[in-house]
Amino acid sequence: MIDPIDDDLDYPGEVPESDGPSWFEAPILSRSAMLAVIEERGNLDGRGVNLFRNALQRPPQSDLLNHYIGPNLYHPRSHYMYTSPDPDRIKYKNWRPEITSIAIEHRSIAPCAVFSNTLSWIDASNLSPSERAYNAGFAVYTIESDVMPLDDQLRIIYSGLLKRIDAEFRRYRDYRGYEAVYSGSKSVHFHFCFDLRHLKHDLAVSGNSSYRDNWTRDLPDCLLRAPLTRCVGTG
Repeated sequence: MIDPIDDDLDYPGEVPESDGPSWFEAPILSRSAMLAVIEERGNLDGRGVNLFRNALQRPPQSDLLNHYIGPNLYHPRSHYMYTSPDPDRIKYKNWRPEITSIAIEHRSIAPCAVFSNTLSWIDASNLSPSERAYNAGFAVYTIESDVMPLDDQLRIIYSGLLKRIDAEFRRYRDYRGYEAVYSGSKSVHFHFCFDLRHLKHDLAVSGNSSYRDNWTRDLPDCLLRAPLTRCVGTG
C-alpha cells in the first residue's frame, strides 16, 4: 500500500507517547460483527441495512486508497498526506507528518477517520495546511453531512442519485471517480477524485502520453488552493 519508509527521518519534535493516537490498540469489529450491530440497533430502514449487507459481503477494495492515497501517503522531505485516527487531533498544530508516521509504523490507516490532500513537507511550524498545497497529481473533494440523517445519506446511494452525479462529472476529462465511505458514526463521506497532472510539467510528461499534449505551463503549488476552493465553494 505504501512506499518504503525512510528510517532517517529529520523533522522537528516528536509526538509524546502519552499524547499520540491510541486507536491502533483498539479492537476493530469484524465485518459480520459490524453488520450484526447495525441490524441490532434498528436505526436504519431496510434499504439502508441491505446496502451495508451487500457492501460487507464483498471483499474490501478501495481504488482511492490503492491508486492515490497509498502511493502518496508518506514521502519524507517531499510530501505526505496527513492522517489521524482521533477527531480530537484534527487541529493538531500545522498537521505535521508525525501523525502519519504513526500510521506508517502500524502499516495501516484503517483506523484513521481523517486524511488530507497532499501537503508539502515542512520543517517550520508556522505554515498552515492551506499554505502547503502540493500537486502530487490529484485532488480529493469530500462531501460530508453531520446534519442529514444517515438514512437520507444512504438514500443518495441506493436511489441512483450518486450515479447521476458521477455521470455529470464524467463529462470532464480530469474526473477520476468516487468512493462512498461510512465514517463509522453518523455520516457517509463522499470522496470525488480529480486529476491535476496537467498542471505540472513533470507529472504531465512522465509516463503519461495522454497528458503530454495538454500541458501548457506549470501552475505553482502555492496557487492551487485559492482557485480550487472557489470552484467548489468551500473553505
